[in-house]
Amino acid sequence: MIGRQLLNRVFWIEAICFGLLIVFISVDDEYLLPKLITPASHWTTTTIAGLLDSFGVGMLFLLAIFIQVKYVNKIKILEGMLSVCANCKKIRDGENHWHPIEDYIQQRSNADFSHTICPDCGIKLYGDLYLRATGAKPSKEP
Repeated sequence: MIGRQLLNRVFWIEAICFGLLIVFISVDDEYLLPKLITPASHWTTTTIAGLLDSFGVGMLFLLAIFIQVKYVNKIKILEGMLSVCANCKKIRDGENHWHPIEDYIQQRSNADFSHTICPDCGIKLYGDLYLRATGAKPSKEP
């Protein structure tokens, strides 16, 4: 399961759980079953408490759905096969244009990039200068 499918499944599971919680509270406070068994039942404190509980859980459900919809729309997911140049690491988009990997990911997600250099490349590019500047030790290659 990937991306949006997973988010949709989580959304529906949450909705079902809230619905079941409302039913459970109604049954637990003896509102739903007495109402079904004896249609002319009186409004007791237990019935009113059950209604208030169900209303409260319903409001929580609507708030949770509102928040979830608001933030699910902000989530951007990278998925599928990406064509990456083996040399320069540019990525080809669906229109056969090549983009720097940083630009491609920033346009399709909320990720930001900062650049640094790993110790292996620092030593390969700058040698002893890098070692002195960082205090790094040369790695032992097999």
